[in-house]
Amino acid sequence: MKTIFNFFFIFFSGLLLNYGCHNGKNISNDQQNDKSNLPQNSEIIEFVKPYNADKFKLGAKITFEIRKLTDTISVDSVVIFVEGKSIAALKENNLKLEWNSKNIRLGQISIQAKAYSSNGATETISQVIQILSDIKPKQYTYKIINIYPHDRNSYTQGLKYENGDIFESDGEYGKSALRKVKLLTGEVIKFVNMDRSSFAEGIAFFKNQIYQITWHEQAGHIYDKETFQEIRKFKYDISEGWGLEFDGKNFLMTDGSNNVYFMDPEFFKQVGKIEVMNDKGPVENLNELEIIEGKLYANVYQKNIVVIIDPDNGKVLGEIDFAGLLAKSDYNENTDVLNGIAWNPANGHLFITGKNWPKLFEVSISEKNNNK
Repeated sequence: MKTIFNFFFIFFSGLLLNYGCHNGKNISNDQQNDKSNLPQNSEIIEFVKPYNADKFKLGAKITFEIRKLTDTISVDSVVIFVEGKSIAALKENNLKLEWNSKNIRLGQISIQAKAYSSNGATETISQVIQILSDIKPKQYTYKIINIYPHDRNSYTQGLKYENGDIFESDGEYGKSALRKVKLLTGEVIKFVNMDRSSFAEGIAFFKNQIYQITWHEQAGHIYDKETFQEIRKFKYDISEGWGLEFDGKNFLMTDGSNNVYFMDPEFFKQVGKIEVMNDKGPVENLNELEIIEGKLYANVYQKNIVVIIDPDNGKVLGEIDFAGLLAKSDYNENTDVLNGIAWNPANGHLFITGKNWPKLFEVSISEKNNNK
């Protein structure tokens, strides 16, 4: 008896799964319950335009075009959604719409079309498109003003400048630390070593404290800025910690993607996000961060590039090319990539270094001549 019961249970469960998962599309309960007028495995509509993963610049007019897939079902209307918000309802005799994207955010955007048929059945189809920046980033170069000593054994993850001193977060398991260093001499004034199971990443200042995040541990440390005494630890939900900065209201945090996360200072919970895009696509591998006169500077991991970002929308406003900053004669077997941005508000200069670099550079920035 138990065997027969199990057979019917499996049989009917299979039928339910077949009706509920309709070729990967979202089928409403109404459509599941009313199959009398629907051919088996039928689909009602599909996107003609845009294609999945299509790219559009912000402000472009995007054509939405829907095609009916069967003549046996009458479609009363098709509602178009962008990011979950309805933008239009189309009738069967005109399943086409031109939409201005000027007010949408940058990045990956979800779009849906929901068909309502005359027999009460519905079907929702979904795609993703990319909205790119509508401006071409300005191109900048650098001029070396001063060169300072830097510990070649320092795997630089975070960098800050204040009153003639450099604050540096050094990474790698078993070597991670927070250090305060005299800019002119490279002398270490204060330091605290982290647990060997932690990999230190970016740092930021907040209320005379230093916040330091970690790579995979989803945990951060708060230190007194004067004494380097640890005050407490905190947790966060972002899977990886890379760069960190404070904008006066929230912490800004990167995870190696093109995302910048806004984290509230009290509980370190995510309260916002921007996707960083230029006019060609997402800018991935965003790492160390610095807020400079209201703009967000981020170095791109594995490249000699620092991008200048509008923190309100994620547009890349400019790119600084630091190629050749560290001479090849200064390299050894441990020399790694450029990483570390700090700002001196007194003169507007930047401090730039890298992982296991023997030098820290003070530079001024100017727009490239061929871009003027």
